[in-house]
Amino acid sequence: MKNLFKSLWVNFENGKLKIPLFVFWLILVLFDSNAKGDFEIFIEASKDLFDSKNIYTTFYNQYFHYYYSVLFAVIIYPLTFLPFYCVKVIWMVCNYIFTYRILKNGALFLSLKDENNKTKFTVLFVSFLLVFALWHRNIALAQVTIFVLFLMLESFTLIVKNHVLLPALLLAFGIDFKIMPIVCLPYLLYRGYNKVVFTSLILLLVVLLLPSIFIALDFNLFLLHERWNLVNPNNTEHVLDVAERSFHSITTFLSVLLVENTNEVYALKLKRNLMDISQEELRGLILFVRLLFVLLSFVFLRAKIFKTPPTKLDWWYEWSYIFIVIPLIFPHQQHYAFYMVLPAILYLVNFGRINYFKEKVTLKHREKYIYLAGMFLVFLLLNSHFLLGALREYYDHYKTLTYGVFLVITILALCPPSRIKCALEN
Repeated sequence: MKNLFKSLWVNFENGKLKIPLFVFWLILVLFDSNAKGDFEIFIEASKDLFDSKNIYTTFYNQYFHYYYSVLFAVIIYPLTFLPFYCVKVIWMVCNYIFTYRILKNGALFLSLKDENNKTKFTVLFVSFLLVFALWHRNIALAQVTIFVLFLMLESFTLIVKNHVLLPALLLAFGIDFKIMPIVCLPYLLYRGYNKVVFTSLILLLVVLLLPSIFIALDFNLFLLHERWNLVNPNNTEHVLDVAERSFHSITTFLSVLLVENTNEVYALKLKRNLMDISQEELRGLILFVRLLFVLLSFVFLRAKIFKTPPTKLDWWYEWSYIFIVIPLIFPHQQHYAFYMVLPAILYLVNFGRINYFKEKVTLKHREKYIYLAGMFLVFLLLNSHFLLGALREYYDHYKTLTYGVFLVITILALCPPSRIKCALEN
């Protein structure tokens, strides 16, 4: 395996792999663009918006709602005049660019730029391989998770560089488009970036009202209310959260584990619940577990309140946990939402490189093998739908992806930045 990576790197460094890699990405674009994916829903909702229809009560493709913002539907309206194949290609290329920026920020904060090109390539390549199925799911379905992660990381990167307006604007757009980046605001308050939070809230109000330039103000306000009615986490359907078998958030996980009859349409006739509690008890337990994951963030925060973390590595470590928690605590989360795990995977791969594979670093073999076994299990759980797709209904039934995310959090908690710093000093 070591010789294989060495051979790949030599060919890459000599430029021999550039054309094959380009051809591979081109084939992927052309192949995946044939599938319509969720962007078809976005396009149809955009058309309906300018036909003065309620885009939050309309079912698209017979079964699915449009959950994103009014502004997003306004922004993509020019794309409705293009053939959908072209629209899909454009969005896929944009996602490639967003992916590049995410990896570039990872290389910056993990100090990979200070390493040689071979080391940087290895860490980025292995990390990308570990989340390939989640990344490809976003690409194939033309989803917005990569874009939202890009917005949050770009915003945080600019905040570290002491910018205010632009990161606040990026966060405002992210919260408007997907709501979930709102988790970033209390974190920034904890870190003492009050100006950024205040500016984000002001800009969010502006962003919410911005569609009124293109549609009537009353209609825009009506749609904002309708969207909240649709996504409100207190809605009954979001408590059990089993409308689709492929949901994997905490709400779905606890529902299938603690409720015997969830009335899930596509559930397999295989037992998976450990007990049977009422829906009201489940609602309270979900709230408690969400709070538990929020409190668990203090395990990963590397500096006291209102203090900035001492190094870029500490920053990245904190962000890794925050991004993992986002798809866990929000309901209605499909596989692709867990691409948010990428920053944590980048950190853990780099952790393994420094602690177990870097020259002149000597540690017990047992610890190294435990790490490798854990990361291999993470790879299997995060990519099971891609590796053995014929069994995907069983993975979804037992929520194996959620267990994979729990495992990432566990390994992340056991691998703090202090261990990397200690290994580098020895």
